Amino acid sequence: MQQERKKRMMTLLLACFLTGNHVFAAEALPEKVETFIENGNYYIVKTYIIEGQQKEEVAGKSFEQNGILYHILEVEKKPIETIEKKTVEQIQKVAVSSKDVSQALSKVDSELYYTDEEGYTGKLFVDAQNISFQINGYRTKSHTKESIQYYYQLSSKDMAHIPKSIVADGVTVQLKNVEWVNVNRSESSDTAVGSNYTAKAYYTGTYMEKVPAGYIATVAYKGEAEKNVINQTEYKVIYEGKKIPLPEIEEKSSVKTGIKIAGVLCISSLLLIGIYCIMQVYQRRKEE
Repeated sequence: MQQERKKRMMTLLLACFLTGNHVFAAEALPEKVETFIENGNYYIVKTYIIEGQQKEEVAGKSFEQNGILYHILEVEKKPIETIEKKTVEQIQKVAVSSKDVSQALSKVDSELYYTDEEGYTGKLFVDAQNISFQINGYRTKSHTKESIQYYYQLSSKDMAHIPKSIVADGVTVQLKNVEWVNVNRSESSDTAVGSNYTAKAYYTGTYMEKVPAGYIATVAYKGEAEKNVINQTEYKVIYEGKKIPLPEIEEKSSVKTGIKIAGVLCISSLLLIGIYCIMQVYQRRKEE
């Protein structure tokens, strides 16, 4: 029992001594642990996934396991990239002469390359169903208005019967020409009725109208942009281990100590025997 306690104490002291050289600031639980043997050495690989990129968050202590003392050999670091995506919309404006979608599309690119300060990139494509138009100023346009007016049952071809101007559909037009139609009722059965006339008057005029000078077409682009983000880091902490030689050393030491004790006891016994023999001889001589 005493020897077993000594073994445990020596192992613990040695482990604590070695551990002092490889301690990180904080510990984390490994995602995966692998164990293997190579060239007579024992290895354990602990894989950690750490938020951010701080190696100090990885546990790197030396430790004892199944009679083997492991110490840190190497730390491998690998950033873990993830892709973040977002939906993006942009617009382009272009001048067109009419509300014509095909005309607007002919004046813009079918796709755009997108990038921003946050590092997102991607391609955006025209949304042909999402094009709007706004009036881009006005201009004045002149129109000609024509009208024909009939005047019936006139007694003669007197121009005084024909108005020099009239209003047609809100536009004032001027008399331009007159065609006379003679209707002779004397050919009818009523011979007492004289001739009458019908006038076909032609009127013309101009008016001004304010119309759009053009339009601004707003063309929408839509698409998805993405960027690579490193929010995590993978650390592989490689430990190398060797069997603890302390029990074997202590056994040899115990044997040597036993031999020394046995030698001392043997010499002591011989001395006692010698002293006893001398005392017996002395006692015999004294009795004689």
